[in-house]
Order: sequence, then C-alpha cells, then structure tokens
Amino acid sequence: MPIIEPKFGDPHFSTKTCGELLPRSGRKNSVRRPESCRQTPILQGVERLSELANKYSDQQTVSAVQYGDFHMRNLIFDGTCLTGINISKNQPAPVGHDIACLLLDYTAILRSSKELESGQIIPADAIEAFFAGYRLVGPNDPSVQFLPYAKILGSLVNVPQRRNDRSKTNQKTLERLRPIARVAFT
Repeated sequence: MPIIEPKFGDPHFSTKTCGELLPRSGRKNSVRRPESCRQTPILQGVERLSELANKYSDQQTVSAVQYGDFHMRNLIFDGTCLTGINISKNQPAPVGHDIACLLLDYTAILRSSKELESGQIIPADAIEAFFAGYRLVGPNDPSVQFLPYAKILGSLVNVPQRRNDRSKTNQKTLERLRPIARVAFT
C-alpha cells in the first residue's frame, strides 16, 4: 500500500554523498576542482543534483515498497501479463527510485542520447508513455524529477576510473550512460 510522504525525504543526502567523492579545498561546502576537471559529466552532475535538491526538498511525494533492482531484464512479459522478478528490497522508498531505474535502463539500452534535449535524461515520449499507464504519481512528482539524475550520477561514480580495473559490465554501463550524462548535465 502506498504511503503519502509529508515531504520528499532529503534530496540533499544524495548531494552530500556525491560531494564526499570530490576533493575539498578546506572551506566549508567548497569543492576544489582542478581546471582540467571542471567540465566532466560527474562534476557537472554533482552541481546539477545540488540545484535539484534545493528545488525539490520539502515537497510531497508517495512512497511504496521498493523493488530495488527494477530494470528491463527483471521483467517478464507473456503478451498479456507483465511480471517482475528478483525483487531485492522490502522497504518503503519514494516511488521515483524504481521509476528512475526502469526509465534510465530503458533509455540507456533502447534509445540514443541524440534523442534527448539538453538537461534531459529520459526522452519526453518515453515519460509520456510510461505515465499514460502509471497512475500512483505523475511525471511532475519531485522524486520522479530528482532521482533519475541521482541514479545516473551514482551509476557513473561506481564505475572504476581506470579502464583496466573495469569489468565488461562496468565498461558497458559507462558506454551507455556517459553520452546520456553529457546531455543531462550540460
């Protein structure tokens, strides 16, 4: 059963977590960035996430039991019924968590970053199609607006920097998400 949250958790938590990955200059809340790194998608993503956290904090959303690993490879469709497998969490979370996972996976596998407008992670027609059949929240829900950015940034941060340290899965993730991140965070 869904739970109406009085506010959208604390989106600043995601920005704090991402910010901890970056070197600090010594001043409070100041990130030291070498000139050569200022335009990387990850740094731009941290800045964008911080802007979005300010915009969406203290807004109302809906929570439900989180699927946890909601992507296309965990869905089985028999022509009439869609079933999810490999449910990995049993805790409430804003519904935007699972929506972000599914729609980002869809975009990374089946769409091109060339279809995205600047600042966009998921194509507008995909969002429209998803929410034509999903009624618990709409596309303007704060968790739906914020969490795709947190998800793509978190996924990129978890890919090892050195190519030799990456698994084939890590490399594929990077190849799929980096072009989307460049569009989303510019």
